[in-house]
Amino acid sequence: MSSTNNINNAHGAHTAPAPALANANEHEPSPSPRTKKMKDQITIILRLLLCFNFLTAPVKDGLAPLVSVYLVAEKGWDAGRAGIIWFARDTSALLCQTFVG
Repeated sequence: MSSTNNINNAHGAHTAPAPALANANEHEPSPSPRTKKMKDQITIILRLLLCFNFLTAPVKDGLAPLVSVYLVAEKGWDAGRAGIIWFARDTSALLCQTFVG
């Protein structure tokens, strides 16, 4: 017997070690190949979406001032209208992201 089997608890009785579980998921059915394929596809789609968001964020934020300058210089808008458009875009993004997370 190992030394852990000889250790007494607070009441002086011997305690047996907990049985080791060979496989904790042995009672759960294994996923079907179709379920596994769907999970793999979802994982790939989520990773692509994360990459897309990561790579487009600097472009969106970096080009926003240029869009305002384009609207004022080329389209003849006044600075107030371009500012209102920019404010509406940022406010709508803030409101949508608040609920989505």
